[in-house]
Amino acid sequence: MTPLETALTLRATGTACIPVAPDKRPLCAWARYQTALPSDAECRRWFANGASIAVVAGAVQCLDVDVKHADPGLWDRLLARLEAFGLGPLVERLLIQRTPSGGYHMVWRCDAPLRNLKLAENPRREVMLETRGHGGYFVAHPSPGYVLIQGEWGALPVLTEAERDDLLAVARSFNERTPTEPNIPPPPAGKDTKPGEEYDDRGAAEVPALLRRHGWTPLDPENKHWRRPGKESGVSASWNVIPNRFWVWTTSTAFESQHVYRPWHVFAVLECEGNFGEAARRLAAMGYGAPSRVGTRSPITPPPPTAPPVPGGAQAAPQPQPALPPILSLGEEEAQPWVRPPEIVKGVLFRGAKMMIAGPSKARKTFVLTDLAVSVATGTPWLGFATSPAEVLYVNLELQSFAFRERRQRIVEAKVAANTPVRLWTWHLRGYGVTLPIIRKTLMEHCLKHQIGMLILDPTYKLNQQGQENAAEDVGRLLNEFEQVAREADAAVVFCHHFAKGTAAEKA
Repeated sequence: MTPLETALTLRATGTACIPVAPDKRPLCAWARYQTALPSDAECRRWFANGASIAVVAGAVQCLDVDVKHADPGLWDRLLARLEAFGLGPLVERLLIQRTPSGGYHMVWRCDAPLRNLKLAENPRREVMLETRGHGGYFVAHPSPGYVLIQGEWGALPVLTEAERDDLLAVARSFNERTPTEPNIPPPPAGKDTKPGEEYDDRGAAEVPALLRRHGWTPLDPENKHWRRPGKESGVSASWNVIPNRFWVWTTSTAFESQHVYRPWHVFAVLECEGNFGEAARRLAAMGYGAPSRVGTRSPITPPPPTAPPVPGGAQAAPQPQPALPPILSLGEEEAQPWVRPPEIVKGVLFRGAKMMIAGPSKARKTFVLTDLAVSVATGTPWLGFATSPAEVLYVNLELQSFAFRERRQRIVEAKVAANTPVRLWTWHLRGYGVTLPIIRKTLMEHCLKHQIGMLILDPTYKLNQQGQENAAEDVGRLLNEFEQVAREADAAVVFCHHFAKGTAAEKA
C-alpha cells in the first residue's frame, strides 16, 4: 500500500498517523493526535505526495530492536529466547517490520497502557531494546527503507496485558547495564560480621533451591532464567546473570520489578515476607555471622536444639525416639506389600496424603473447602474432579457455628440430590484457643472410630499459636504433625493457609 492507503487503513481501525521527514521529525503539530484521529482530508493532504508515515503509539504499541547498539546477532538471539520461553506462537501473531538501520519493530494492539520504556541497554548506556507507547510514535512501512516482514496494518493482533508483559520481560533479559538494588536497610551487625553479608558469601548456592521451594521454575540448565509461580510461559527474572544477584522483571510478585536482589534479600522476601530484620535473626540462628565462622567457606549446619533447663538443676529427661522403619535395599523395597491407597479426589488426593488450599483474605477458601467436604461426603464431583465417597470430618476453627451450618446447607441444596446421605462430621472450635496437640487425642479417636477418610482443618494458623504461619521451622513442625495424623488415621488431611496481606516489597 501507499502511505496514504496505509494512513486511511489505520484511521479506519482507530489509529492515528502523522507525516514525518526523512530524519523522523514530525511535519505537523502532532500532540493532539495522541487522543484524536486525523480527518480524512488531513490524511490526503499529508500523504498525497508520498511523505513518510509514522504511527502514533498508544493502543498500538511497538518493541523497537536497535541492532546498531548491539552485536549483529541480537535479533536472532531475541527470537530464539522468545521461542525457548514458550512465546514462539505469540511472535507469529505480531506485525514485524525491518528498519533502514537493520533493526526491527514488533507491533501489536493492547488496551493496557504502555509508556516509552528503555528495556535493555549496553554497558555504554546506549539503548538496544525499547518500547514505543503513549507519548511516542514510530515510522512505519511503506516509508522509504522500511520493509514489512510479517502481518498487515489493517489487522494488527490484539495482545492481553499478560502477553504483552511476557514479551517485554524477555526483552529486559538482554539488558547489559546493572540495574539498581532496592533501598533495603542493612542487617543488624553481629560481633564480627553480619548474617546477611555472610549468607551472600556462602549461602548464594542455596538461592536456586530456595526459588524452587517457593514455586519458581528454572528455564535453562544453568538456572539463569526463572518463571514466577502461577505462569506457564515467559520469563520473570534471572539469577546470576549479574553475578550473585536475582534480577526481577515481573510486577506480579513480592519482589520489586526492575531491581536486583542479593541472596540474603531473596531469603528475606521469600522466607520472611520481606521482614529483613527477621531474616537477619533467622540467618544468625542458622550460624551465619557467628564470630567463629568469619573467613570460613564451609557450609554451616544449625546447632541441634537443646532441652530447656529443669528447675533445681536436674537434667531434662531425654525425649523418647519414635519407632522408625528399616532402611531397605532395592530388592527389599520391591518385596514390600505396599498397596496403592484409594483416591479421595481422583487425580488429586490419596488417603493418607495431605493437601493445602491457599489464598489471600476473602478469597472464598472456606467455601471451596466446604464444597470439597460435601463432595467427598456424598461422592459428587468437586471442581470437575471425581471423588470417592468417604466419611469426612471438618474442624471449623474460624466461622461461628451458625454461619458454617448455613454455608454447608446452601452447598448441599445446590449440588446434592434430595435424600442423598451426607457423611459429614463437624467439630466447631472457634474461640477455644486450641492447638493440634490439645485436640489430637479426641481427633484420632473419632477418626479411627468412624473411619474418617478425609480430615479438613480450617484455618492452619489457628493450630499454630506457638509459631508463625510463614516461618519455615514452625510450619515444618506443624506439617510433620499433620502427616502423622494422616498416617495413623489413614485419612487425607486438607488444611487452609492464608497468604500474607499486602505486597511484602512495599511494607517499608
